Amino acid sequence: TSHHITSQHCIDQAINQLHLMFCQMLFLTGDGDSHAIVNRLSKLSRNSTFTELYISSIKIDDIIIQAVGRTLQYKRFPVGVHIAHCTGMINELVELLLSSSSSSTHGSSGDNHKVQKLTMLGDHEVDFTALGRGLAHKTNNASLKKLAIQAPLSEATARSLGQGIRTCKTLQDLSLSISGITESAATALANGLQKNVSIQTLKLIRSGAKFMQKGDEEQDERNLSAILKALKKQQKYQFRHTVAPPSLRKLVLQNSACRTAGIPALAGILRSRYCRLTQLEVTNYRYRTEVLQDLPILLDALQVNESLRKLSLSGHYLSEQDTSNLACSLSTSELLEELCITNSGINDTSACILAMWLYELSSLKRLLLKDNPFGSVGAREICEAVKLHWELEEVLLPLQHKWQSMIEFHLLLNAGGRRLLRDHDIPASIWPQVFARDMCNWESAPPNNTIRHHSYDNNNNNWQSSTIQKDDEIKSAQSDIIYHLLQGPATLYR
Repeated sequence: TSHHITSQHCIDQAINQLHLMFCQMLFLTGDGDSHAIVNRLSKLSRNSTFTELYISSIKIDDIIIQAVGRTLQYKRFPVGVHIAHCTGMINELVELLLSSSSSSTHGSSGDNHKVQKLTMLGDHEVDFTALGRGLAHKTNNASLKKLAIQAPLSEATARSLGQGIRTCKTLQDLSLSISGITESAATALANGLQKNVSIQTLKLIRSGAKFMQKGDEEQDERNLSAILKALKKQQKYQFRHTVAPPSLRKLVLQNSACRTAGIPALAGILRSRYCRLTQLEVTNYRYRTEVLQDLPILLDALQVNESLRKLSLSGHYLSEQDTSNLACSLSTSELLEELCITNSGINDTSACILAMWLYELSSLKRLLLKDNPFGSVGAREICEAVKLHWELEEVLLPLQHKWQSMIEFHLLLNAGGRRLLRDHDIPASIWPQVFARDMCNWESAPPNNTIRHHSYDNNNNNWQSSTIQKDDEIKSAQSDIIYHLLQGPATLYR
């Protein structure tokens, strides 16, 4: 479903073998001759049904821009464009992608193509001011729903982008890199987010070359704190000035510098009565597990929050006391469905503590514990706790753990017979007749205390009737309920 355009020979070979009639991903890679790539691209795009266009490691020039414009001209359905590690006229390319009147300059018909996803990845600071102008233009941004920028932002780009975010009403998913940006740039982004009324998912990520430098963490934390405080004001603004509730539902802080300023700002969002967040991820994907400072402040906020359904603290070290405090804080929630604490340094003692609190997390459906160092002692206690928790649907232990299969067995029970018993208020004495309904025809019993049983004879291809003792059939039905409750999903199939 993908095709790489790298050289004349590869293009000709691909045309002969695939014809690209159902290609879904189109890749422009390498630094070869622009004319050779463009000539074939124009032919491929006419017959291709691709939905994703990847432009990687290419020096963008006017020839490439015109070719991309002509390629998008034939699109009559949404397309995603991804630009990675490119140089040259990137700003002009972005202007083309967002412009609805680009046909006059680049030969593209803006009415036909709709760029709904735009991703930009790079290690060096690039001028993206056209992106902000495109977002701010009501006609240009009519279709863009997802935007991801994993590249250093200049102050001019941040100001332009902040203004565009402020006025764009279609953007639903925004991912930004906050590594190494200045305080004024962070303020510009915060001001834009504060007045936005459409973003549902926001990802703030520390990545790139400056990500591993310790000296920049304090600045990144101040930037993060400013953005989070703006989000709190945004929720209050949207609640008071619009008919709809606050739009933000998912907040991801990846590799974030949540410390003395970041955690209190995040806690302020969770405590707010205007908060409608359903998913929070404070994750760390560095090579080392880090301690999440000021964790008690975050836990106090989680205890009073009334909207969160999914929580992830993966990559942050949790001591035995931290695990106990976390479980205690979450036990008051009646909505939490997923808890992810992978790679969090949970040992056997912490796993036993978590197992002890598991029954109190009555609404929990998914518990993810991969990449933790606990062994059989902790896994056994978790397995015992899963036996009593009928709501769980997924529990993941560290890889190659022998207790995983036993846990899976009890999860199957939750998906089958236990779910029927939980969802239906049927007296226990009625269940044998319910499960035996397809085996026995419960007609009026004859005076001799017998009933007629119907079964299908595969050899003769017809139904057979037999008369058996009613007491025997009831005993068989009672055994039947036990069997199917143990088998789990077999109950649903019946």
